[in-house]
Amino acid sequence: MFGDLRVLTPVEVLHYTGHAERRHDGAYRLVNTRQAHHFDTVFGRALPLRAAS
Repeated sequence: MFGDLRVLTPVEVLHYTGHAERRHDGAYRLVNTRQAHHFDTVFGRALPLRAAS
């Protein structure tokens, strides 16, 4: 998840960074957020909580 609440799935990160130099420690990958999705698009919109009756 990025600061603007957009997300890339792990598969997308691997796909979009496949051309980059691979780090063997797996610490991080630099990705462009241009192709990221809105959080609600990937995980769905949160349902409002109802008061218990």
